[in-house]
Amino acid sequence: MIIKKIRAFKFGKLNNVDLELSDSFNVIYGQNESGKSTVQAFIKACLFGAGNKRIRDIRQDERTKIIPINENTAHGELEILHSERDMIIQRSFGKTKKDDLIKVIDSVTGETQEELSFQSLGEEILKISSDTFENTLFIKQLGTIVTKSKDDEIMTKITGMFQAGGDEVSHDKSIKKLLELKKNLVAPRKGGSLDLLRIRLSNLVDERYKRLKLSEENVQDELKQINLKEHKDFLIKEIGKLELYKKYLKKTKLQKEYKDIMEYLRKSQELKSNKEKVEEDLNSDQGQINLAYLEELEESLDVVKNVDEAIESKLQEKNELEQTISQKEKNLEDLIAFYDLPQDIESKVIKVNLENENLKDKLKAISSIREEIKSIDQEINSNLNFVQGSSYLEERREDIAELLNEYEAELRYTETLLQDQRASKKQISKQFMKSVKNKKVLYSSLAVLGISVGIVILSLLPLLKILGIVIMLLGIVFGGLYININEKFKAVKKDNEDYNSYINLLTEKKQHIELYENNIGEICEAIKVNDYKQLILVLNKFDKIKFSLQLLKEKKKDKENFLTALGEDDVKKELYENEQAINKVLMKTNSEDIDEFMIKIRTYRMLMEEINSVKVRKDLLMDSIEMLQKDKESKLQILDKRLSSVKIYSKDYSVIKEQLQKFKEKIRLKNEIEISLKNTEETYKLLLKDRDISFMEMELQEFIDKDISYSYESEDEIENELNEKNKELLETEKSLKDIENDIKTLFLGSRELYLIEEDIINVKKEIQNQEENLEAIEIAMEVINEAFKDMQKNFGPILNTKVANYMSFLTCGKYTDIRVSENYNLSIGNEENNSLMVAELLSNGTWDQIYLSLRLALIDLIFGDEVVPIILDEAFVQYDDERMKRAIELLYSLRERRQIIIFTCQKREVEYTKDYSDIKVINL
Repeated sequence: MIIKKIRAFKFGKLNNVDLELSDSFNVIYGQNESGKSTVQAFIKACLFGAGNKRIRDIRQDERTKIIPINENTAHGELEILHSERDMIIQRSFGKTKKDDLIKVIDSVTGETQEELSFQSLGEEILKISSDTFENTLFIKQLGTIVTKSKDDEIMTKITGMFQAGGDEVSHDKSIKKLLELKKNLVAPRKGGSLDLLRIRLSNLVDERYKRLKLSEENVQDELKQINLKEHKDFLIKEIGKLELYKKYLKKTKLQKEYKDIMEYLRKSQELKSNKEKVEEDLNSDQGQINLAYLEELEESLDVVKNVDEAIESKLQEKNELEQTISQKEKNLEDLIAFYDLPQDIESKVIKVNLENENLKDKLKAISSIREEIKSIDQEINSNLNFVQGSSYLEERREDIAELLNEYEAELRYTETLLQDQRASKKQISKQFMKSVKNKKVLYSSLAVLGISVGIVILSLLPLLKILGIVIMLLGIVFGGLYININEKFKAVKKDNEDYNSYINLLTEKKQHIELYENNIGEICEAIKVNDYKQLILVLNKFDKIKFSLQLLKEKKKDKENFLTALGEDDVKKELYENEQAINKVLMKTNSEDIDEFMIKIRTYRMLMEEINSVKVRKDLLMDSIEMLQKDKESKLQILDKRLSSVKIYSKDYSVIKEQLQKFKEKIRLKNEIEISLKNTEETYKLLLKDRDISFMEMELQEFIDKDISYSYESEDEIENELNEKNKELLETEKSLKDIENDIKTLFLGSRELYLIEEDIINVKKEIQNQEENLEAIEIAMEVINEAFKDMQKNFGPILNTKVANYMSFLTCGKYTDIRVSENYNLSIGNEENNSLMVAELLSNGTWDQIYLSLRLALIDLIFGDEVVPIILDEAFVQYDDERMKRAIELLYSLRERRQIIIFTCQKREVEYTKDYSDIKVINL
């Protein structure tokens, strides 16, 4: 990019300032407050926009400084040459960044370049940020020092170019992308996908634990339910006995009255004796055995049998899982080599493979550099052929340059003589000189005569005093005329002498010029050119090729140094060792290549994962079997207790069924006896005739053979006990309802255990995949950072060499050993004690020189042969005259590939650059 024109219509203190710059070297001179710094700010603002930060220190507030007083906007144009296209950047800056406008126009076609019309245009054109621009191309007053920015774009661009031949591959961008991928997996606030999976796994484990706890609680609730039912039955019986005893107290008198009838009735109990025997067999700890109780026992027995069958089914499933595990372990026999491999072998192979790719890229870069060196050699040979074919110029170039300089100096001096005011004068004639001389003699004679006659008259003839005074005055007048004519005579004589001297000097210079032109003609004839103009063209071409030859040699040296720094042998050795290591792994695992190895190890891990998964299912199944066995044992305990209450102690299902069937037969027999008893009682009724035997029996029957051995003496005591028992029964029934409801609702809203286990397995598998991705990202970041550090080590010596070369030129070889740190801090070799000292210990002038050298070296590494502007603002303010001259000479040597723009308020820079015909000086 070249800056061609600067048009600041209204920008800070600038008002309609129009500057046209040279493509090579420019010196912009102006006194303080003339607007130099504002012009620089205008260039930077046109390329990168104006800052939008509000700062209390108005000197640091860019936007406030660029808006003219009593104006709302600042605007102007910057005409540049970029990619062989002339473009005009039109900029307008408002009070805030949102008010800024930009328009880029093709100056040839007049079309708007929409793809370039954005605020940070400089980043697209120069491929650098605003910070990097100020650290390289934009050197402010007392600001040569280079500082490391937040993203260190300078280092990134240099390493990118060394690694891939350009800066399209950015270390920072790669790391940033990997960090974004990593953040998607694991975030500080646990919002990454891997974090969420881990949280979900934790929730699933909690859910499984709660489901298992619910199963345990269900067993306990069933035991509570049985106990509550038994207690309820007990309370009901107790209440019934109390009610009976209450009636007994009331019916005692009636019983005495009907003693004879009761005696009769007892006789009728003969039939009941058989009934009692049967009922004795049907008695149990829980009371009279009935069909409902037997059916309930059968139902409980079937439940235990079902649990037993479930256990058998799960044991069969466990055997099937064990067979599956055995089969998969057998499949692992072909992958036995992977047992001994480290857990992280996969990541190590990936890492080594990535290193190999990087090493191969280095070898390609080395080959590319060799090709570039070969191309440079061809170009050097081509230039050498031209130089060697111009042996006359090669031998006499310095003499010719000295001759031409002297010739041009004589021409400039002669031109100055011709412009001298003496050239307008003419030689005074001898007749004029004689006339002036005669007047001089006449006036002197008349002055002496008048004064003498006046004195004589005044002294000898007092009567003629007035006449004497008049004559004396006339003599004085002639004396004044004499003095005037004498001065005129001297001036004319001097002018005549100066003119003669001027003519003689002009003649001498013309003779010198003719002599120089004769010598130049001989040179033109020797190199076969027609005139002085062609001679200058040939000399410029010769010098340009010589300079290009020097640059090519330096470029070749840089490439060779870089080639050495890359260390081809070390790269090949490392590549060989890596390949040997990979081949060893491939041979051990019987894999043809890394892809087959990765397939095998993933197959191995998948089988291991499946085995572990089946083992987990087996463990879960064992847990389930254990729970069922516990459930079976608890149910068996309850069943055994209830069976023992009916005097059944067998464990055999068929025997228990048979004994329960016998109880049913006894109940049938009891029912038959009751029917016979009823018939007998009906016979008693007929015998009693009008007596209501059924009423009597009903009144008295409930007291017959009943245990009513309570010690209550009054109905109130019985009533109080009944109230307590009813309250207790009510509480028991309430607790029973609650526990029954708990059993019904215990598993509402909870999933089956096998579904939870399936989710846990799937989530664990997804977590493993995500963790492998995370590990791969971290390995990639580590490899990229290591490669970046290696590349920094490779180009570090080259940067040191370039800085040292520039510093050596600026200091006439005094400082030749420079070291640049990662933070751009500089150290310089101390020849006295063969050590390094920090640049801060140097003088201010040397400090500026070393950092100027660093900037120029960074520009070379970043931009190469691309033409870019270097802007310097009072960069030599701390230089003495000799340092200033060396700096300008150095910058002048860069003019073919760098546009130099120097802003200064010192006339010494302007005076010194007058000797260079192609340096453009602009006065503000």
